[in-house]
Amino acid sequence: MQRLFAIAASLLLALTPQQQRGKQLYLTGESAAPRKPTALISADEVEVSASVVPCASCHGRDGKGRAEGGITPANIRWDTLLQATDARPAYTKPLLKRAIAMGIGANGKPLEVAMPRYRMTLEDMSDLLAYLEQLPTDRDPGLSDDAIRIGAVLPPNEDAPVRTMLTKYYAKVGPIFGRTIEPVFATTSGSATERATALQHFVDTQQPFAIAASWLTGADAEMAAVAETTQVPTIAAFSIAVSADAKYVYPMLAGEEEQGDALVAAAGGTRLLTVRDEPPVVGDHDMLLYLGAPSHLASVLAAAAAAPAPPFVLIPAAHSSGAVASLPPALKGRVLIALPSSAKDVTEDGAAELQALGVAQEHVTACRIALASAKLLVEALRRNGRDVSRESLVNTLDAFYAVPTGVAPPVTWAAGKHTGSSAVTIMRP
Repeated sequence: MQRLFAIAASLLLALTPQQQRGKQLYLTGESAAPRKPTALISADEVEVSASVVPCASCHGRDGKGRAEGGITPANIRWDTLLQATDARPAYTKPLLKRAIAMGIGANGKPLEVAMPRYRMTLEDMSDLLAYLEQLPTDRDPGLSDDAIRIGAVLPPNEDAPVRTMLTKYYAKVGPIFGRTIEPVFATTSGSATERATALQHFVDTQQPFAIAASWLTGADAEMAAVAETTQVPTIAAFSIAVSADAKYVYPMLAGEEEQGDALVAAAGGTRLLTVRDEPPVVGDHDMLLYLGAPSHLASVLAAAAAAPAPPFVLIPAAHSSGAVASLPPALKGRVLIALPSSAKDVTEDGAAELQALGVAQEHVTACRIALASAKLLVEALRRNGRDVSRESLVNTLDAFYAVPTGVAPPVTWAAGKHTGSSAVTIMRP
């Protein structure tokens, strides 16, 4: 039943293709039309691309206008425009088109000189007005005037301690620009397809605005595809191989590729063999990079130990298992494990925060990585301001540079570069 209500609500609020085009114009000033919209600005009527001064840059994403530089742009929400005031009669669509194109208000007087006069096709103008009608009710899922819903997608074995910790943390954070954080949780298990299906169900039914503390490891591509399709900004706290083309998914730590490079450099060999789940034929290779399931690691270690010249065995953290606790003598000093984050990343303040949140030692790694992702999302929301949307949140995350959390390595993200840290610690069991 809950899912039916969520789907019904999303259908009621869904934009038509025309309104979607109008939304793009309103937010970015961009159009798919062959003739691109432009704007005349200042008393000198300098013509610039409309993308330089899109409507939302002054009137805000919600259309209410925000004061800047001594100027308070008008509230252009549809219900406000249709109401007459002491200063002007009610706007009609023709009057609004005139205001946008010529800078003349409903009362026939020139608008403020700060108001650009836009040049666009008739189709673009119709699209823009169609969106302005919908603007008061157009809002990203998971966002209301007084709350913002943040998701977490956790592994079953760490669900309870991480859930408890995050709930305490968000309560401690308190409201952000008047919005209380409402955490919603899901666990996923099974095959990559099953986990992606569970994530899709979670997004459909719980409607999170964004997701932090997401566990993608082992189903990275499939679960990232869900986040991309649904356009939910997702901080991948636990991930090893997300595509560099992802727009909405932000791996927080060094992935499989970065860990592999660090392992090879640390081993110093010259002949590398990449191994999945089958015991390898070592031959003359002096390094084995293991990228298989943890459950098969023991057989790979045995095969390496049996080789006439045992190679270095290189293991990214997500592929390791308890088998490294009892290594064959032939592999002593020849097994290297890469950790994308370790206890050395925890500052004094970070340790105090984990203690205050009641994190038990046996769950400290999962909890601190999940906490780091939540802190990054909270920081992005604070930087973004009250007028937040999923798109603006992505833009804010793309501007992160060496942002500390106190419990994990500092994170830097940029458009087209969504691996937050390349730091790797090499451990020899």
